[in-house]
Amino acid sequence: MWIVSVFVLLASTIYFATAPEGHGIEQAGAQKSDLLDAAYFSVVTLTSLGYGDYLPVGVGRIVTCGLVFFGLAAVALFIGKLASERSQATLFLLHTSDRDRRLSDFSAAMAGVREKLCISIDNANVNDVSRLVQDLNGKLEGVSNYVAFHAHHSSLGVYGNAPALNRMLIELKALSRPIVGAMSLPAIDTESQRRLDVAVGRIVSLVKLVIEMQSNRVLDWTGTVLTRIGFAKATTDISNAQRKLENGLLAEIELGRRKAATVITEAVLAQVLSACPAGPLQNWPRHDHKRIAVELRLSNKFVTRAIEKLRVLGRLPKAK
Repeated sequence: MWIVSVFVLLASTIYFATAPEGHGIEQAGAQKSDLLDAAYFSVVTLTSLGYGDYLPVGVGRIVTCGLVFFGLAAVALFIGKLASERSQATLFLLHTSDRDRRLSDFSAAMAGVREKLCISIDNANVNDVSRLVQDLNGKLEGVSNYVAFHAHHSSLGVYGNAPALNRMLIELKALSRPIVGAMSLPAIDTESQRRLDVAVGRIVSLVKLVIEMQSNRVLDWTGTVLTRIGFAKATTDISNAQRKLENGLLAEIELGRRKAATVITEAVLAQVLSACPAGPLQNWPRHDHKRIAVELRLSNKFVTRAIEKLRVLGRLPKAK
């Protein structure tokens, strides 16, 4: 719009400066063809409909009418844009506040599950752990769907919601600790182990989604240059902090999985028992535990310990 306005003013100035006698502008009955007079007349006519000190004549009247209509249209568009921006800003603030509230509610819900989960783990109550993790998986799926939808359709994370997202990431990291710790409970069965694996996978996916969303966000080129520079710097700081959080989360999960891999849980016993052949142990193929270890992706020593525990529990040998 500004480029068009400058072009119109330039064209009008050139016309009035070079207009033939009787078709330009006059002052006190005398033709005015000076460039400064032409520029002055064009500007005041476009912005304020003129002051009456210069009088267009001939074709100059038609050019002046065009200037007046263009000026009115430009002012109307400018005022409309200001009103639209103000309304949009109000709606954006309301929407940002709603998203912030929802994200805070998600974080509070996950914190509640985490506290209950820690109590159940301390009491070694596998049934409660399994139930809580199943409930948690539903909440994580809801959060993931909400974040994914608003990341693509309402610019979640571009403005205003970064603190709420950061708090949610911190809560997700705290939540991963009891979940990974529950994998080491000896009484964890196959179904509970599956639910724990699903929960860990969803936590990691959600953390990566939020960080990737904020790292790739596009800045809205409105506002002042200083605002844009300050916002870009804040984006970098948040992104770096969240990258560290992501790396710490992945490291903790990997460490917890390694620790859990050294514990013979009920889920492990069920897997080893399913892979064991039927009949007395002395009739098994030689070094058959190595086959089981390869099949289950476990170490030979770990499988040997699991087989021995199954034998002590009376679950081996299996009947033919």
